[in-house]
Amino acid sequence: MFGLSRRVPQLRHALDDAQSFGEWRSAAAELDALTGGADWRADDTSRFYDAGSLRQSLAQLEVLRRDGAPMPLADHLHDSLHRHLNEVTDPGLYATSFVGTKCLVERYLDAVCASLDHLCDADGPIPAAQRLALFEREAHAVGRSALMLSGGASLGLFHIGVIKALHAAGLLPSIVSGASTGSMIAGGLCTRSATELEDVLADPTEHVYTRVFRALTPSEMRDERAVMSQDQLLLAIKSNMADLTFAEAFERTGRALCISVSPTRARQKPRLLCHLTAPDVLVTSASLASCAIPGLFPASTLLQRKGSKEQEYVPGERWIDGTIASDLPTDRLARLLNVNHTIVSQTNAHLIPFTDARSRSGLVPTVTDLLASSAYTQALQVLDVARRRATSPGLRRALEWTHGAAHQKFTGNITLHPPVTAWNYGIIFRNASKDALARLVRQGERATWPKLHVISAQTRVARTLEACVVRLRQRLRGVA
Repeated sequence: MFGLSRRVPQLRHALDDAQSFGEWRSAAAELDALTGGADWRADDTSRFYDAGSLRQSLAQLEVLRRDGAPMPLADHLHDSLHRHLNEVTDPGLYATSFVGTKCLVERYLDAVCASLDHLCDADGPIPAAQRLALFEREAHAVGRSALMLSGGASLGLFHIGVIKALHAAGLLPSIVSGASTGSMIAGGLCTRSATELEDVLADPTEHVYTRVFRALTPSEMRDERAVMSQDQLLLAIKSNMADLTFAEAFERTGRALCISVSPTRARQKPRLLCHLTAPDVLVTSASLASCAIPGLFPASTLLQRKGSKEQEYVPGERWIDGTIASDLPTDRLARLLNVNHTIVSQTNAHLIPFTDARSRSGLVPTVTDLLASSAYTQALQVLDVARRRATSPGLRRALEWTHGAAHQKFTGNITLHPPVTAWNYGIIFRNASKDALARLVRQGERATWPKLHVISAQTRVARTLEACVVRLRQRLRGVA
């Protein structure tokens, strides 16, 4: 017993200090064995799902797949997914074990995905076009996952570690949104080829340009009405992504890049720029606008490319930091791209403490969450009254921006964030050195590793359906 009481803290410390996912996984598996997680996984019972019904569905799936009749299997898959998918992806099933969920749930997901692959690839009487239509309908019903990268200035370099961990695990979504710093990281991800991305993630310190901030002289500040150089910001953006339009980026990488920008004019709406809504807009100009923190950088125009000519997009309008109106554009992603599952990398300094409190269990985090949430709600009410009663147009606009930024949902199905430390808060408005970049990337990886098994399970059916649709489309093109 004495040895166990010492070993568990050692393993928890090993999780915090792991230098690779392999190290983290090894310590997590041993912790599961010592703290009851492995026994919990082997026991089918749970209040979060109907184990008996799931066992029956699993047995029927296996029988139908062996029988080889495609339509009965397809019908049962459709019914089973609509009945069980929500419960087998319930967060409660992923809060006990460090490395997985109930073994029964994992066997069920294995059987579902094997059955989908069988329907997609096996020879049979269903014509390819009909089979594709069947899979497209099911994929639309199940939905898609998106990675959402928040603002956060230099602290947003944490996003690179999140991307690195997801990519290594084969779990990086094909839909990526970004606001402010998140737009720069998302743009770098979604404009690079697979080979280029591999090179960047292998050693970010050699490929990521981090000199974002250069203070203006007093005369420049007066002329620009800003504190930092927009030219330096644009240099950083162009150094970290290819010079492509949203449509070109999608065609090159297959990733749907979405960037939020906020308006400076009261009657203008915030925009979510992507290959569907703004195909000809230059990604670099979208990121420049999305990074334009009011007071720090000047507002920016959007540029589009028509043939070889660049021109203003929505002439006369200027745009600012995407976090103000739409840091995490969940609703618009749902409407545009059928997204119903989000992985949020949250690095906004004013939100991390709330996110951290909500992610922990126990009495102290619960009390902290309660107090923080109460203070947050009261602050929103004060801002609401102040913005409605402000008489100065400039003050009213500033209060509108502040209220808009604060009055947003800041979490997703999975929310990842850096630790709350003095060092992290000190780096926010500084240019990160190579050592600081490496530290933030490792923080991003370590925050992601404990969530990989959750992300894998919650997105597995959607990823399998998406892969099947791609294969079927390729076959149809080959036939044509």
